[in-house]
Amino acid sequence: MGRLWRRGADVASVDSGARTAVLNLGNDRDSTPRILEGTAASIWRLIDGAHDTDGLVRELANSYGVNSKQIKPDVEAFLESLASEGLIS
Repeated sequence: MGRLWRRGADVASVDSGARTAVLNLGNDRDSTPRILEGTAASIWRLIDGAHDTDGLVRELANSYGVNSKQIKPDVEAFLESLASEGLIS
């Protein structure tokens, strides 16, 4: 099993169904929430500390009926962007 992804301890999120707003409350420099829609919101919902990157890709591919190899690079890039903002670890 690879790296398990977890939401940051200081991260608040509000899910309205169609989209999710996330905010790193521990970041004093930027208090702008990030709005996630579509597949981004789907990925956020799967970040639970129990899924590694491959598990997230598999779940997402199954949900959207796509090939996991095709979406893996985009999912990895998105996860890294969330990590760089301190939203996940």
